[in-house]
Amino acid sequence: MPAAVPAPQFETATIQGKVIHGAGLPGRLWSTGKPGWITDVTRERNFRRATIAKREGLHGAFGFPIKLGDKILGVVEGFSREVREPDDHFLQMVGDIGDQLGRFIEHRRAEDDLRQTKDELVSANAELERGVQKRTADLAQATAALRKTIAEQKILEGQLRQAQKMESIGTLAGGIAHDFNNILNIIRGYATLIGQQTLPAPEIQESLQVINKEIDRGASVVRQLLTVARKTETHLAPTHANDIVLTLNELIKTFPKTITVALNLDSRRMPVLADRNQMSQALLNICVNARDAMPAGGRLTIRTEKVDADQLRDRRVDIHADACVCVVISDTGIGMEEEVRLRLFEPFFTTKGVGKGSGLGLAMIYGIVKEHNGFIEVESKPGNGTTFRLYLPMLQSEEQPAVDETTREEASDRKQPNRLRTVLVVEDEEPLVRLLKKLYRERAIES
Repeated sequence: MPAAVPAPQFETATIQGKVIHGAGLPGRLWSTGKPGWITDVTRERNFRRATIAKREGLHGAFGFPIKLGDKILGVVEGFSREVREPDDHFLQMVGDIGDQLGRFIEHRRAEDDLRQTKDELVSANAELERGVQKRTADLAQATAALRKTIAEQKILEGQLRQAQKMESIGTLAGGIAHDFNNILNIIRGYATLIGQQTLPAPEIQESLQVINKEIDRGASVVRQLLTVARKTETHLAPTHANDIVLTLNELIKTFPKTITVALNLDSRRMPVLADRNQMSQALLNICVNARDAMPAGGRLTIRTEKVDADQLRDRRVDIHADACVCVVISDTGIGMEEEVRLRLFEPFFTTKGVGKGSGLGLAMIYGIVKEHNGFIEVESKPGNGTTFRLYLPMLQSEEQPAVDETTREEASDRKQPNRLRTVLVVEDEEPLVRLLKKLYRERAIES
């Protein structure tokens, strides 16, 4: 048909209509992906615009899809006012045109996208340059701040560790005060009996023995507290794991009587390279947590055992020690949920109420064990208590713990024959000075 012949109603219906898969000429082209031909649209039952086409005098029709590979970008329709039979050669030609149109459209799209991308790249590059300059300045400032923060952090780490030690000691204060009150009352009572001067000599001797025993008991508690509270750098030295546990046992004797403490120590010599001060602090923190988990009382068990290389590899693939000493601390307390156990060693994580815990105790324990080249395991279930296992690499047999120099000097001193010696006494307690003078005179020592 002549290109200038208008068909306004048909054009409007075509623009406003929707392409339905398989319906009409456009739907058939879209579904088959091939050119199509209709001899007379007015007699085509599947052609929805047949009525309007008849009114406009349209009969013959053809169409072809605009394709890019298997993807259809659109369809093109052509109409004639005459009834026309299919022309296969013509359909082949318009099919090729549809493929060429598809490639042309895609090429134009690619050019537009490339142009847009190029503009965006230029803009992004300029923004990046500005960002780099700003980041460089920020980085220089952050580096200076980081150096300052690292220095402050080292100071704070030392302060936090010492504070945690004192916090642990503070939790024992009530029990320690109770024990010392008992010690002083016993000493006062027996001293009163001696002062009455009516007791026979054997009973006076027995009273003095009780007094000496209680004094030793009090001195032992003080000595263990000073050991834990001492502020020192990490100093690893050969020591026996059982000795560390026995040191701990002196402190936890102040726990409530409703808590039964049981020791089960391996009798074999099991030397480890450890800082006794830090390990005592780590074990004490675990025991204090166990105590808090048993408000109504319970059983606290501490044992030591040797774990050989095969057992270690079953538990940890990154441990290369020939053997480890394992310190096991178990309680019969309330236990914990799995989500709590997984976060146990996170700094500042605590399940205790406000003001009852800093959340640093277990994090410090983890750090101490790592410094000793060991590792720690925790098992717990709600209502079934908690078990901590601390693994420390065991020293070879030739690396034995050093003998305490004070003990050696005392033993050597006892072997010396009696001779006149001079001792300088510096003490601010006058009663203690008078007592020392009396004792030294009896041993022929000048003071």
